[in-house]
Amino acid sequence: MNHDTLKTVIFDQHEIIKNAVIIPRDYEFEENGKYVLTGLRRAGKSTI
Repeated sequence: MNHDTLKTVIFDQHEIIKNAVIIPRDYEFEENGKYVLTGLRRAGKSTI
C-alpha cells in the first residue's frame, strides 16, 4: 500500500470517529448472572 494512500485512510477514519455520536446507556446486571460481552477491540467491554 502506498504511504500517501495509508495516510489518507487513517485521516478519513479519524474524521469519522471524531464525528461519531456516543449514546450513553445504563446497564443493569443480575448479581449472579453470567454474561458474554462481544464487540470491537478496545471498545470498553472490560470496563463495563
